[in-house]
Amino acid sequence: MKAAFRFDGIDLARGLAIVGMVFAHLGPTGFDGGVIADYTSTAFAGYPSALFAVLAGVSLGLFHERGADDPVRTRLATLVRGVILLVAGTLMSMVQSTIAIVLSTIAVIYLLLFWLPRCKTWVISVVIAVLAAVSSVGFVLVELVPFGFELFMPPYPVLAWLTYGAVGVLVHRFLVGNTKAQAIAVVPALLLAAVGFVIRVNNAAVFPYDPLADYTEPQFDKEPLVQLLLTQSFEPHTGLFGDLLASITCAIAVICLCCLLCQVRWANILAYPLRAVGAMALTTYVAHVFIAGFFMLGGIPLDAGKTFDISGTGPVQYSRVEPAEGSVHESTESESVAETDKPEKPDEINKPAKPDEPDPSFQRYQKIIQEADTWQEYDELTAEFWDGKSKGWVLGDDEFDPDELDVKDTGQIHNWATAAWNALGLIVFAAVWKVFFRRGPLEWVVARLINKAVLRKEVSMQ
Repeated sequence: MKAAFRFDGIDLARGLAIVGMVFAHLGPTGFDGGVIADYTSTAFAGYPSALFAVLAGVSLGLFHERGADDPVRTRLATLVRGVILLVAGTLMSMVQSTIAIVLSTIAVIYLLLFWLPRCKTWVISVVIAVLAAVSSVGFVLVELVPFGFELFMPPYPVLAWLTYGAVGVLVHRFLVGNTKAQAIAVVPALLLAAVGFVIRVNNAAVFPYDPLADYTEPQFDKEPLVQLLLTQSFEPHTGLFGDLLASITCAIAVICLCCLLCQVRWANILAYPLRAVGAMALTTYVAHVFIAGFFMLGGIPLDAGKTFDISGTGPVQYSRVEPAEGSVHESTESESVAETDKPEKPDEINKPAKPDEPDPSFQRYQKIIQEADTWQEYDELTAEFWDGKSKGWVLGDDEFDPDELDVKDTGQIHNWATAAWNALGLIVFAAVWKVFFRRGPLEWVVARLINKAVLRKEVSMQ
C-alpha cells in the first residue's frame, strides 16, 4: 500500500472520531424507549473517544517507525508531546467544565507507553492482557468497596485508555499498510462490534442513565457480581471487559474500513474533508470543545459540577441549569431573589434556622420501591423512576415541570441540527485550511515545541 493511502486511512478514521465526539456532546441524549433514539445514542456513546485512543497508539507506532534511525530522540519527542497534551488538557479542563477532556488521558498514553513500539509482539500482547484485566477487576473492586480510586473511574479510566493505546500499537504493526490483513480482520471485528453494540442498546433500555448520579461512588454494591459483569460490563466509559471488547473491535473495524476505502481513488477524494479534520485532529478537537461549550453553557456557570453522563451521549459534565437572561424563568427567579433580599423583620433575625427538610426525590424513590414485591418489579419501578427523573427534573430541580422546559431559554441545546452544524463547521474549516497549509495551527505549535526541545530544527506550517 502506498504511504499516502495508508496515512489517508488513518486521517479518515481520526476525522470520524472527532465528528463522533461532536455528536456525542451535542446530539440528543436518547434512551427514551424509542428504537432509533437508543441506537443512535449508543453509536456515539464511548466509541469515538475509544477510537481516538486506539489511533493514539497507532500514532505511537508511526512516530517510532519514522524515527527508527534515532530511537532515543524519538522517545524523548514522544514524552515531550505527552507533556504538551497533558498541559493542554489540564488547561482546557480548568477554563471550561461542560465537557470531560480526553486530551489528558491521551497524554498518559504517550507518557507511559512511549517505550512499547520497540517491544516484541508477545510483550505488547502481555501488556494489553494485564492492562485489560486490571482495568476490569479494578473497576469491579471499586464498585464493591466503600471507597474509590480515580484511576479506574469514568469517564476516562486510565487503565482502559492505556489498553486502547497498546492495542493501537499492534494495529499499526499488523494492520496499517497491510491490505490483506485489513480485509481479513475487518469481518470478525465487525461481528464482535455488532454484538457489543446490541448488548449496549439492550442495557440502555433496562438501565436508564441518571444525569444526577455520582459515578465516583459505588453504583452496584447491592447487585450480584455475576449480574454486574454480564449486564454492566459493556457500559461505555467504564473500562470493564465488555466495554473494552466492544470499543476495541469497533475501533479496529473502523480503521480497517477507512484504510481499505482510501485505496479507492474516488472514495479517497470524496473523503478529503473528513481526512482534513483527522489530519489536524488537535486543532479541530480543541475548537469543538470550546464551540460546544458555548452552545451547552447557556446559563450553566463555569464552576459546573462534576457529574458525568456516561451512558448517554457523553461524557458531558453537568451542572444545575440556570435560566437564560430574559426568560420567564429568569424573571420569576429575579422576583424571588428580590423577595429574599428584603430586610428581615426584627423578630425574624434571631429566629432559629429550620432543620433541613427531607429530599423530596428520595421520598418519592422510597415510596416507589415499597410497591415492589419481586426483584423484577423493583428493577422495572427503579428504571421508570430514573427515566422520569432524567426527563422531568432538570438536574436536581425536583419540582420542575417538564412541560415548561424551554430548550432555548435554558441553553440545553442537544439535538441533531446543532451537532450537524457544528460538525459541518469543523469539516469546512479543516478542508479549507488544508488547501493552504500542510499542518493545522495547533499541530504546527506542537511540532515546533517538540523540535525546539528535542530535534532542534525549524518546522514550517506549509
